[in-house]
Amino acid sequence: MLFNLLSGIPSLLAQVPAPAPAPTEPQSLTVTRELINAYDSARNGRGRLRGAIDEIRQGRALGYHQTQTSRRFLVPLLDDVLHVPAADRAARLADWDWFLASGPPGSTPRATNADWTARRTAFLDSMKVPVESRLARFNPADNVAFDATLNWLQNLPQSVHELIQDVSHAEIPPAFVYSAAANEGLVDQYIRPQVPGAGVRLNAAQLSGIRVDLPVDGFMALGIDTFFTELGYTHQPLRSFFPAGFDVTQMVEITYTNEKGETVRSARAPNLRMGLQAQVAMLRRRRALFLEDQTSLGFAAPLPDELVYFAYIYYNVGPGDRAHPDAPGNGGYQTLYRHRPAHPNPAERRVLGDWISQSALWYRNAMKVLVTYRFVSDATGGHPVIFAGL
Repeated sequence: MLFNLLSGIPSLLAQVPAPAPAPTEPQSLTVTRELINAYDSARNGRGRLRGAIDEIRQGRALGYHQTQTSRRFLVPLLDDVLHVPAADRAARLADWDWFLASGPPGSTPRATNADWTARRTAFLDSMKVPVESRLARFNPADNVAFDATLNWLQNLPQSVHELIQDVSHAEIPPAFVYSAAANEGLVDQYIRPQVPGAGVRLNAAQLSGIRVDLPVDGFMALGIDTFFTELGYTHQPLRSFFPAGFDVTQMVEITYTNEKGETVRSARAPNLRMGLQAQVAMLRRRRALFLEDQTSLGFAAPLPDELVYFAYIYYNVGPGDRAHPDAPGNGGYQTLYRHRPAHPNPAERRVLGDWISQSALWYRNAMKVLVTYRFVSDATGGHPVIFAGL
């Protein structure tokens, strides 16, 4: 009898379903994390070398720099992080020998300050990783978005990655949803707080535990500051931009005082999906308002980057007041009106691309969003697309 019972166990076990395999992270996220880690290592290595070069010029710690710095910092950077070809490796080591021979006080001959500075700049610039040139190409005049873009991406869990793609819309593609949400506080106010005591960047184990079913404060984490106010507007009504099945009764009104000292009627969503759906709806509405103003004021149809940039200005700063076009402030309509194509002063006229190409006109938050949007949706240089763009 006992034998018969035991002999049946294998067949019973065969009926038990195998545990589901752990979800595999998209290659785009894996490769991006590797690129960011390389960026961190390269930046830290260059920082140490920059400090060492300055000390050599001042004649400080020469014995250490002659025997240790190359072995401990330069060679690992060249071999383990940058993986440079042999010829480039030899050139960088020769550069280092030149610093040691030509920099300290009393060197014969001693490099001039101009030669020293030029050589140091070229030396350090030669040790950048591809991700840096990508970011520089997207925002060449200001590195404000470099660390923000990379920190946000390093803290992007697969669960949130999938959700963003789910809630996106043809007018607000995943790259725009992500870039706007990250800039408004998704990472710092929703993702990272789920890991008490976490550092600036979460590790893989921490990211795998991030939940998307927790309530989300729309004011702090998504920028839906005026959600309940906009529900009452009849022009481009917000309700017309909600996805099918969106139950607005699940959104809870919360009030805040914004940076302008105004009381705003924001919302708390029961989970991240509904929070992001509300954000996408508000982005679509503000995008529609921008397109109305762009047309009525005589600007040419926007290119994709311009559409992202101005839709976000209308979202982040506000659409402005059409009834008082000369009013002070940086609302969307006022911004366009004071530089409209038919402005009586030709010197004040602008095209939409000027706000992106001319740093004097930049809206810093809009530029951060645009840089991130470009980075995550660009595929040049073999870099994987993280989120699809327009």
